[in-house]
Amino acid sequence: MKKVLITALLLLSANLVLANEFLNKVNQQDQPQTAMLSEAELAAQEELSAALSANAELP
Repeated sequence: MKKVLITALLLLSANLVLANEFLNKVNQQDQPQTAMLSEAELAAQEELSAALSANAELP
């Protein structure tokens, strides 16, 4: 149960970071949105992957 809660919170946190980055891009650009990820988005995805891997190793 503890693992599930930690995983859910990590996913929620990562999604909030990615949503914030997306909204910042939309607000700052006059051009249509591109499919490229920012450095912050890539870092958030890497951090999430590392956290989920560490969480999977918990007893």
